[in-house]
Amino acid sequence: GAGLRESDAGARLSSEQLSRGTGQSEIAAAELSGALARASSPLAIDLLIEQPRRWAAAGAASDPELDRIRNRLIDPPTVAAVGGANIGKSSLLNALAGRDLSIVADEPGTTRDHVGALIDLGGLVVRYIDTPGLREGSGAAEAEAARLAVEVAESADLVLLCCDHATAFPAIRPRGVVVRVGLRSDLGPPVAEVDAAVSALTGVGVPGLVAMVRERLTPREALDDPRPWRFWDT
Repeated sequence: GAGLRESDAGARLSSEQLSRGTGQSEIAAAELSGALARASSPLAIDLLIEQPRRWAAAGAASDPELDRIRNRLIDPPTVAAVGGANIGKSSLLNALAGRDLSIVADEPGTTRDHVGALIDLGGLVVRYIDTPGLREGSGAAEAEAARLAVEVAESADLVLLCCDHATAFPAIRPRGVVVRVGLRSDLGPPVAEVDAAVSALTGVGVPGLVAMVRERLTPREALDDPRPWRFWDT
């Protein structure tokens, strides 16, 4: 995490103060400007500015789980889209980003390498990874890309597990948070039960998916909790 900086604080707190657990409000004030500069998400700004005041309250103490969630406002969490080939995952990325970030074509397997981007989902910036489409009978290079896609999904903070009206979900079981998404809903209902059905072409369902991902990664309850945030250990 970031250490105390004299340029921020004007003076360095003594190791004795730190070992006693005192001076938390001073630490928060000292680290604030650096955290504001590093924060990736607009949702972080007002919450960070509040922290010196919250730490000044008698008996102020943070909660490690709340800190972990709130730290995602500074260091972007990873979201990985995983699904079959040619079902619209790249189109979804472009719809979420509001601009073209990946190749979109009718030929299966167009996205052979991971396409990553920082995108703002309703005030939460995420590191979004559009993985290659998973399909049977692919060549060696594409099979390796698919293996890497599964690897990315295993380490992601949230996985968008994708299907459409004709292609089922891939047979993987990510360890993290999973949102089941039905793509290309304008072509028909998804083949399986989903958390969100969207159409990148028409925009239907996209705002709801944005809100769902943001809430799963940074629940409003965690952001509104009045307890202070130990943000300097990210």
